[in-house]
Amino acid sequence: MYDEQKKGFSVRDILIQILFIILFIFILVWLFPTKASLEGQFDNVNKKLDLLTGTIYNTNIQTMKEAAISYYTNERLPKALNDVERITLGNMLDKKLLVDFVDGNGKSCDNNASYVEVVKLEDEFQMKINLSCSDNDAYIIVHLGCYDYCEASGVCEKKTPAAAPTVTPNTTPTPRPVVNKVTCSYEYKRVIDGKWGEYGNWSSWSTAIATQTDYRKVEMKTEKILTGTSQVQTGSRVENVSASGTTTSYCPSGYSRSGNTCVRNVSGYYMAKCPSGFNLNADGTCTGTVGTTTTFSPSCPNSTDYVRSGTTCYKVASGTVTATPTCPSGYTLNGSTCSKQVTSSSTSGKVVYSKGTYIATLTGYSVPSNNSSYYYETVSSDYVYKCIGSNPCAFVWIYTYKKYTTISTGGNTSTSTSTVTAAPSCPSGYTLSGSRCIKATTYTETTAAKCSSGSLVGDVCYSRGTTSKTVQASCPTGFSLSGNKCYGSQQKTVGLSTTTSYSCPSGYTLSGSMCTRTVAVYGTQNIYENVKYYRYKERSYISGDVSTKWSTSQNDTALINQGYSLTGNKKCS
Repeated sequence: MYDEQKKGFSVRDILIQILFIILFIFILVWLFPTKASLEGQFDNVNKKLDLLTGTIYNTNIQTMKEAAISYYTNERLPKALNDVERITLGNMLDKKLLVDFVDGNGKSCDNNASYVEVVKLEDEFQMKINLSCSDNDAYIIVHLGCYDYCEASGVCEKKTPAAAPTVTPNTTPTPRPVVNKVTCSYEYKRVIDGKWGEYGNWSSWSTAIATQTDYRKVEMKTEKILTGTSQVQTGSRVENVSASGTTTSYCPSGYSRSGNTCVRNVSGYYMAKCPSGFNLNADGTCTGTVGTTTTFSPSCPNSTDYVRSGTTCYKVASGTVTATPTCPSGYTLNGSTCSKQVTSSSTSGKVVYSKGTYIATLTGYSVPSNNSSYYYETVSSDYVYKCIGSNPCAFVWIYTYKKYTTISTGGNTSTSTSTVTAAPSCPSGYTLSGSRCIKATTYTETTAAKCSSGSLVGDVCYSRGTTSKTVQASCPTGFSLSGNKCYGSQQKTVGLSTTTSYSCPSGYTLSGSMCTRTVAVYGTQNIYENVKYYRYKERSYISGDVSTKWSTSQNDTALINQGYSLTGNKKCS
């Protein structure tokens, strides 16, 4: 058996536990900031972002201002009092006056709502630069003029000791700038006992405007510069496209469709049909005449001497044929005798002929005799069948011989002329009878075989006639003959009929199966701009006394009459 003791918490233990709880809460607060702390940190970030956004916006509007001042040269500024010239941000980007920029949100500004507007005041110009972006929409106003500190172009931003232009939010529509009265004084100078020096060299040509003064001589030229192109209409053309067609098939009235054909049943009768040339009778018979043809062989003329072979008749007959006699070469036929004149030479003492130089090889019906001029030598002879002129053909002797010059030796020669005769000759088979050659012969006479009637076709005679004939009339398949009519029903088939409707795309006009429209034809046209270029040369005034006076008039005749002239300097208030 034992006693159980109860132990309680001391004050020291409680304090230690409280310290641990406080330390734990402090660590939680340090690790997990409160909402107020977070909001404070976000406010600092937002302020830094707003500062950055404002810087980007101000840089963009200043860039736009500088580009506009460079663009508005004297010829582009408004001319009359209170006239306004305006250019949008989009126009400036198109003209490559600046590059596209973005706002603090990374977005492009509004090309139409952002613009530059220049107003002509009495002695200067007021320029308003309005920039509309997603992070801000405001404008600034600056003044332009031809001040002493401007470059040769003569136009620049007015320098004032006042603060920089304030960016004004566009909370209300921008009113037309109020033209304030500005008073200016103009400087006049007069030089006594002085003289101008020589002009220097010409400057380079530039688009910056130069103003001529007593010490500056200015030349100006205008050139046409290609600034771009544009599309212009040069004509028109007709455009054709095929229309969209929808084809519909249908059957004629009274027909029904069966596949790709149209059919209908027709009941009734037809008149019975007869062969061509026949007449239909009431009892259903056909009567008419038909042709008949009889064939037989052709015959020869009424003579037992003819024999027919096919369509030709032949007969053998006898008779006599004649031919003209022929004479030897050099002879002439006189009646029934051939004769020729021969010149002979006689030599006292013996003359011997021998062949000399070879001349040619010849042929003829005979070989000439040797003489004092030529010597002949026979080579060969042939008996050939030959036709001479208009004489009948016959066998004759043909001689081949060589011709030489004659070499004569011995004797004294004398010549005399005499007539030599020879018998004419006839062709083979002929006999000379007086002055003609005759020969007995047989020959065949022919004549065409003929038909006693009809006509001859090939080697057959055809004789045609007619005879009466009766036949039965006929009906179409499926119809029956009754009297001279055919009764029954028949299915009639015709092809499908079609119709096509056409339609055109929007803007086209239907013409048959085509769609047409007239479209414009465009071409490229160059755009030119007249650009003025300036150059100048200057001189200095040498010695002399200078008197300076100021006047509120740019044409002070009193000072001008005293010899004063404008210097180009002015001061305005």
